[in-house]
Amino acid sequence: TEAHKMIPTIISRCQRFDFKRLTISEIVEKLEKIAKKEGIKIQKNGLELIASNSEGAIRDAEGLLSQLSTFYKDSQKDISIEDIKSLLGLIEISIVSSFVDFLYEKKMSDSINYINEINNKGLDLEEFTKSLINYLRKILVTKIIGEESSNQYLVNLTKEEVKHLQEQAKSFTNEELRNILNIFLEAQNKMKYSPIPQLPLELGVVEICGIV
Repeated sequence: TEAHKMIPTIISRCQRFDFKRLTISEIVEKLEKIAKKEGIKIQKNGLELIASNSEGAIRDAEGLLSQLSTFYKDSQKDISIEDIKSLLGLIEISIVSSFVDFLYEKKMSDSINYINEINNKGLDLEEFTKSLINYLRKILVTKIIGEESSNQYLVNLTKEEVKHLQEQAKSFTNEELRNILNIFLEAQNKMKYSPIPQLPLELGVVEICGIV
């Protein structure tokens, strides 16, 4: 798996195969074939959501599709995005987007209250943090490469959600986004060992509201 460490005499006697992560469109195409063959009724935007959460791994995507088909095998309707989010415990984009609004408006108190409201509602804070980091990455990429070129990174977002994300991108500098992402990445790691799950996020908010 580390070809650069192999000596030339060994490399010359081997066949080399370089594997890469699949694109979302490639995974969706494969899932569509599986769903058709197995008679799984699922909306295409649902397949796109599965693909985006598989992180380029077709095996993971197929595993998620299998779980969904088993759980909803007696359903008379197509498996929807709402069904997928419910089963996988995914966080709604609107929840993350509202939190980001609090950050760029420097509403420290509202941000901390929001975190605790999410926790009290029983939402997984680690999943929220993962979704938050992913959302902030989309904002950073949009800001760096431009709105027209960033569409491939904004799959599964409605037109309204894309428009709001683009507006949020204008509210931060590249440096601010870099710092915010680093703070929440660190908070994500600390959450695994914190006796109070929301504490690393709260400390991150305090730090961010001081730099934004």
